[in-house]
Amino acid sequence: MTINKLINPLSEEEIIKKWNSEEVFVSVICCTYNQEKYIEDTILGVLCQDTPYRYEFIIHDDCSTDSTSEIIRKYADNYPKIIKHIIPAKNIYSQGLKPSINAFSFSIGNYIALCEGDDFWVDDKKIKKQVDILEERKDIDICFSAAYTLEPDGKENIIARYNKNIFVASLSEVIRQGGAYMPTASLLFRRNVAVEFKKYFEKAPVGDYYYQILGSISNGAVYLPDITCVYRINALGSWSSSRLIIDENKLIKELTSHEEHLLKLIKLGANKDDINFVISDLYRIRSNECFLLKKWHIAKKLIEKSWLLHKKINRNQQKLHQYRKFLYILHYREKIKKMIKKIKLR
Repeated sequence: MTINKLINPLSEEEIIKKWNSEEVFVSVICCTYNQEKYIEDTILGVLCQDTPYRYEFIIHDDCSTDSTSEIIRKYADNYPKIIKHIIPAKNIYSQGLKPSINAFSFSIGNYIALCEGDDFWVDDKKIKKQVDILEERKDIDICFSAAYTLEPDGKENIIARYNKNIFVASLSEVIRQGGAYMPTASLLFRRNVAVEFKKYFEKAPVGDYYYQILGSISNGAVYLPDITCVYRINALGSWSSSRLIIDENKLIKELTSHEEHLLKLIKLGANKDDINFVISDLYRIRSNECFLLKKWHIAKKLIEKSWLLHKKINRNQQKLHQYRKFLYILHYREKIKKMIKKIKLR
């Protein structure tokens, strides 16, 4: 398995010549902050798109203090009709605001595609393929695809490889599979999804999952089996790396906010049992994170809440709940199991 980066974009004039319309079809939104090691891959992946659909590239740089801004500026100067380099007066994330919402306010496309500043696209036909599908399926609002993952040590993997063929995932499936079901950098959805998100979920803790559900409420989500993008795991400055540190008060506040926002989805058309399931699983996931970090007290509190909302969602939940008063015993039991397994493999 080898990830082939897109590295040789055409000139701005050559890209524009391929467009068949003056209308902006797609707004690609990239939110970044201090990602100098990764941002160039993100930019090149977008500029290498081979598509007849006119697109704009909105890069929201939340006042980076490293060389991220300089790297973006270099490309913005060469592609002024494509790239919009947005730098707010102050870092807006630190003020409790969502950079993606601010970036969206600068967009004019009929479709929105997402690619964070530490992820990148590897399929130069990504925009074309996904817009083609949604132009044909007017009843569906969102399309996603398979993706690679890339770890700091260079290890690669494939995620979201659900089928060899295009299919439509149901709303229930999207909700119950959680936020990891659709790789964020693979998403392309109609503008109305972002409008609804801003209206109801501007204060939600993590936006990606709500985009997925809102996009699927009408008639599900179209899955494209092609691998179109790369998601970096635990990249410096990424959301995934921030999960390695646990603050109980912040965690409880985040989970409470998630619960409140998820319950809003019932009024928008989501099934109540699906929502209770995913809230339960959310508490289970965070409990497991605390368990792995030996935060026994928090883990116990969270797994009890998970069990109360929806029992027996999976084996991990059952095990954590069974050992909730003796999680340290479960921890060392699991550790011994791994040691025995390693010995047997020798």
